Amino acid sequence: LKTFGRDTIRRFAHNVSELSRMAARDYEDILLCIIPCLEGLLPDAHEKSVLDLLYIATYWHSLAKLRMHTSSTVKILNDLTTELGKALRHFADITCSNFCTVETDKEYQARKRAEAKRTTSTKDTGNNTMQTSGKRTKGFSLRTIKLHFLGDAVDAIRRYGSLEHISTKTVRDLIQIPT
Repeated sequence: LKTFGRDTIRRFAHNVSELSRMAARDYEDILLCIIPCLEGLLPDAHEKSVLDLLYIATYWHSLAKLRMHTSSTVKILNDLTTELGKALRHFADITCSNFCTVETDKEYQARKRAEAKRTTSTKDTGNNTMQTSGKRTKGFSLRTIKLHFLGDAVDAIRRYGSLEHISTKTVRDLIQIPT
């Protein structure tokens, strides 16, 4: 897809599954562009599930990032959070179970390098572990902290106002990590 304006949608890599260290704006740009890219790629039953999830996620994201909320936008966001949860559970339980997904080439190569490094370091101690062969399966998990906290966004907006000033960097700076 072509970029849209300088500040609206920025250029991103052709293979989004191999992107790492993305900024929030990259996720947002991909979310805004991915629906037309996925149309017609999956079997009809699963395509509807995926496209519905992406639409709901995009709608939820656009409401959550509003700079000014009203009681009606907060209510819509609250209802949409419930729908997003249902769509995520349907995606995890029904759609994902019909597809076998494996780690990307980049993940596979990184794992093999780490295993080789471990093998060379354990040769000295004699604790040689068995290496796995082939790419590992990778599934979608609902048990991530980011998905867990989506349900708290509405309450946070009611308590603190817009979420634009809230950042994980603030918490990270408060936590002192021993060196």
